[in-house]
Amino acid sequence: GRLRWMSPSCKRVTGYSASAFLADPDLLESVVHSEDRQRFAEHLRASPCSAPATQMRFRVLRPSGEVRWIEHICKAVHWPDGRLAGRRSVNRDVTEAMQVEQALRASENEFRLMFELATVGMVVIEPQSRRLLRANERLCRILGYTEEELLGLTFNELTHPEDREYDAIRYRRALYQEDTDYFVEKRYLRKDGRAVWAMVN
Repeated sequence: GRLRWMSPSCKRVTGYSASAFLADPDLLESVVHSEDRQRFAEHLRASPCSAPATQMRFRVLRPSGEVRWIEHICKAVHWPDGRLAGRRSVNRDVTEAMQVEQALRASENEFRLMFELATVGMVVIEPQSRRLLRANERLCRILGYTEEELLGLTFNELTHPEDREYDAIRYRRALYQEDTDYFVEKRYLRKDGRAVWAMVN
């Protein structure tokens, strides 16, 4: 379990030199974030000698207090006779990638809440075909369909026949950026056949 070698680049990632890690066997575990320390130790103990490679992500705490995310890939190394010689690990700083992932997750959660709780009908569509990929509860109530019934239908099919041509022209102009937006007043056809006026943006 002792470190035999570390690349000089570990200082750039952890803030500690390779010689500091080699001189202090406990330093490696101590720089791992306290919330990830047990998981990291268990990962090292559980890494099977026969596995091609094992992988995990954990946080390290630099001397400055800055937290960095590390992607750790560990591989067993064997002597020619098959005995375990040690383990070789590659550690890559993935902090920026993790920050992007976290921001995307937060953005997706925010959109999901806005979408599901909106007091107006909202949809996600495939741009070229205008086929509905997702519809919120409010739109389902406006049109009298369940979401399952709406998915796969197109806006053309849901639009009153007399409004389809004008609506399609306005939509195409917005899609190809000839207009700055798509905003129309038109009639939808509900599931029961009744027409309902809507302002669509």
